[in-house]
Amino acid sequence: MTGQRDFLCIFGGAWHGIGGALSHATRYNRNISMLILKLINDIISVRKETADGVSQLPRSIL
Repeated sequence: MTGQRDFLCIFGGAWHGIGGALSHATRYNRNISMLILKLINDIISVRKETADGVSQLPRSIL
């Protein structure tokens, strides 16, 4: 569980860094930034689903 929590913290930190960089970029290329944000959101939603599935595995085994 701790490894998964560390991964989420690192991923969250990276997400904030990317978000900050994109917020600066939006002044110049708003459409491209919105496409990138949508793509990242899709990836994160898939990651969350797989993370939930992983966290439920030990309970089903027990």
